[in-house]
Amino acid sequence: MAITISGTDGIVGAGFTVDASGVSVTAGVGTFSSLNAAASGLTGALPALSAASLTSIPAANIVGVCTSGLTKTGGFGKILQIVQAHYTGNISYNSTTTYADTGLTCNITTASSGHGSVLCLVQGHLGAIANGGEDAYSQMNLVRGSTQIGTAFIGAFRGNAGSTTSDPTIYCNAAINELDDGTSGGTSYTYKVQFKKLSNAQNAVWNGYNGPSTITLIEIAS
Repeated sequence: MAITISGTDGIVGAGFTVDASGVSVTAGVGTFSSLNAAASGLTGALPALSAASLTSIPAANIVGVCTSGLTKTGGFGKILQIVQAHYTGNISYNSTTTYADTGLTCNITTASSGHGSVLCLVQGHLGAIANGGEDAYSQMNLVRGSTQIGTAFIGAFRGNAGSTTSDPTIYCNAAINELDDGTSGGTSYTYKVQFKKLSNAQNAVWNGYNGPSTITLIEIAS
């Protein structure tokens, strides 16, 4: 026969109670409003814990190996591949209406999984030559297929160092740094660099003095 012992009322009936807000044991099963015991004193099967009840767990206490249940989200910026091309040839061009290919091209096949964007880094040597005392301009153009990705230009102005009043001429390094978000995964693309004169130039020059020119394509995971 089960009995109840109350800390205030003595033996009062069936069951076992210590204090009205303390421990309750009925038929060998204990119910506790709070528990303060050493880990070595806990034996037997413990009830399942609800993850929804676990809050404010310090990161230092989360240890072990997770084999499933995690999903990667967000941009982590992992580099998937890098390809580069060089070109040492030099040409001149005198049209303001259309671009001429410089000969600098680079191919990339994007990853089928983990694909993100392609970072395009172009370094070239661009020149502008004029006569008759006019300023001169030339432009470098980066395209993927027929899609323009970025441009850079230089100008030779009367009074530039290395120029004369009657014949401004300049050669300098030009760069294009663009992130191309218009690519798809598992696809082959060709990037190429073009150039033309913008206005007043007698000629636009590619790789006039300093070469080689380079194009570097870096595929970055999203």
